[in-house]
Amino acid sequence: MLLVVGLGNPPKKYSLSRHNIGYRCVEALAAETNVRISERAPNSLIGSGTIGGETIILAKPTTYMNESGVAVQSLLRNLRLNPEKLVVIYDDMDLPVGKIRIRPGGGGGGHNGIRSIIGHLGTSHFARIRFGIGRPQGVLDPIGHVLGAFTKTENMIVATAISNASAAIKTIAEEGIQIAMTRHNTNLAVPG
Repeated sequence: MLLVVGLGNPPKKYSLSRHNIGYRCVEALAAETNVRISERAPNSLIGSGTIGGETIILAKPTTYMNESGVAVQSLLRNLRLNPEKLVVIYDDMDLPVGKIRIRPGGGGGGHNGIRSIIGHLGTSHFARIRFGIGRPQGVLDPIGHVLGAFTKTENMIVATAISNASAAIKTIAEEGIQIAMTRHNTNLAVPG
């Protein structure tokens, strides 16, 4: 069993924000695999299905981003899973828009959601897919940037990158994270 958690903020006003790209990736994978993310779990909405014979749980925390660890800890406990069976998808300003980077672990990198998860789990040993949202241009502050929407040009890149992220999750489920890193870490989304 694999738990895939997309990070975001639950209110509808944030649905198209850069910070909610984790939600959007999980929703796209759910649509591709005919999974409905509608079951209520503690601090999350979840849905389950299979990919390559592997049971996969897709989750969207209903906590705010800064409390993502509360939701992830509850999910792992209720599903009786270790953090090694966790994949977290989230936005990353240190990557250009559309770049995805898969890692088997690491620090929080300044991301409050990841810091919360590490703090609640007591470990940083869980897989993550970082989704590039780029740095703010000009005088825009980082908070305004992550809570803002992608531009029209960025949205074309983002659509392709979401497909790349879905493919990466499928590879993790079917062949493991090492193969997923080799295959997908070089992808920079190009609209097409």
